[in-house]
Amino acid sequence: MQGHPLTPRYGFIMDGSVADIVRNVRGILIAGTWAPNSARGYSGTARKHTATTDRVDIGLDSELLTTGPCSIVLGYQKTDAVARGSVAFGTTTGTTSTCDAYVPFSDNVVYWDYGGTAGGSTRLTASGLTFGDDIWAFTQGLRGAEIWQNGILRAANGSNNVRVNAGTQFMLGKNNAGSGQLSDLALWKFFYIYHRQILRSEISDLVRTPYSWVER
Repeated sequence: MQGHPLTPRYGFIMDGSVADIVRNVRGILIAGTWAPNSARGYSGTARKHTATTDRVDIGLDSELLTTGPCSIVLGYQKTDAVARGSVAFGTTTGTTSTCDAYVPFSDNVVYWDYGGTAGGSTRLTASGLTFGDDIWAFTQGLRGAEIWQNGILRAANGSNNVRVNAGTQFMLGKNNAGSGQLSDLALWKFFYIYHRQILRSEISDLVRTPYSWVER
């Protein structure tokens, strides 16, 4: 695991608990249940949200996230066809601390916010997509902001953004304890945080074999 080029800074696996197996960070489960992992044939279980109030608190943004280049890779499957005002993951306490993704929001648009919510700079959007058993990569760095779905680049801009840490909770299925954005009905398969903008070739590798870095 350690030393593998695809090892994330934090790698959360959903296998009876939401546990980071790199640095042993464990999420706090706020409702939700478990389900078989994936139609892609992955073993183990997935975290299943069956109500919009389900969520997982995985730790403070100041502990988990960087303020500069960042990539988040998410195995995610929406389980119904209703478009909600929901968030897949995030933290937002004032716009400059934002790191969140809506997959999709109620307008069927995917949003990736990093360091703000200004369209064309700190907010990147992708529309016209279909949703299934997907692997998403949200990246930020010298290439700008990017949204990848199953190894296909869906949106990009040239903004190399930064954010500030707020010392607030980073969550799956919510992005602010006081916000109106809640969870979608979906499965979370895995959740990886990188403190760098991962290479395009690495995104392809993670789509093909998302657990390869776990193998010893």
